Amino acid sequence: VDNGIAEEGKGIAVYIQAIPYMFYAWFAVLVVLLVVLGVIPAIGPMKKAERLAQVEQATVDPAQFSDIQTADEYAVKAVEESFEDADPKGKLHNFLLPIILLVAFTVYFEIDVYKGLLATMAVTLPFYALQKLMSFSEMIERMLDGFKSMIPAIGTVIAAFIFKDVCDLIGLAQFVIGSLSPYMTAQYLPAVVFIAMAVLAFATGSSWGIFAVSIPIVMPLATAVDANIPLVIGALLSASSFGSQACFYSDSTVLAAQGSGCNLMSHAVTQLPYTLIAAALAVVGFIVMA
Repeated sequence: VDNGIAEEGKGIAVYIQAIPYMFYAWFAVLVVLLVVLGVIPAIGPMKKAERLAQVEQATVDPAQFSDIQTADEYAVKAVEESFEDADPKGKLHNFLLPIILLVAFTVYFEIDVYKGLLATMAVTLPFYALQKLMSFSEMIERMLDGFKSMIPAIGTVIAAFIFKDVCDLIGLAQFVIGSLSPYMTAQYLPAVVFIAMAVLAFATGSSWGIFAVSIPIVMPLATAVDANIPLVIGALLSASSFGSQACFYSDSTVLAAQGSGCNLMSHAVTQLPYTLIAAALAVVGFIVMA
């Protein structure tokens, strides 16, 4: 609305029109399903990581099982053993309740995550205490351990934000778009925008920043060459999504790796080939639909 792309009060409607054209997001989901189903095999660093997970991280002694023939069977036995050793007192509602409360309280406090977190803790701690899951001192210790485990991730994200602000101040996005303007036609504008902004988002670790800076420049170009506006918006958002997912130090990559207990670089390198596959399919989609 602020950039004249949509009429007053029609901003969300224009955004909804662009959702079918967010090709990178759609293809990224499709690639995940194809990998899960085995249609797309493990490739590159992911293939190596799969082998390591099957062979090195299995805790079962192969000598115990005469029927084990492959690394896959070996890993399955290890998983079965780990489930047998799991704490039978664990309850699913103790896991789900804090998540549901955090979302609900955050929405209630007008998307204020800090207030939502405090309110969630105020309910969750007494709830756990009534079940005698752990002592109050142990709860505090667990929270502090969780905070300490996130310090490296927070530091990386802060550094990425600083890098993004530097790029904004030197006008990197404006320079790239200005340099590519002569090559932007109605047919190739969405694809060019996606490629250029995806590279910038990947290099800077900025997703929303790139999107916010590029809209005032790209959209007048789209109007001037009579391009498909929802398609161009979809290209911009797709580029933002690609950068957020593929960049080695973006907030989503760092937090995904930290939350799953995976090494940051291992997570980033193993997922990169698959993000590139989705990006290549998105480029084709933008050219065809233009």
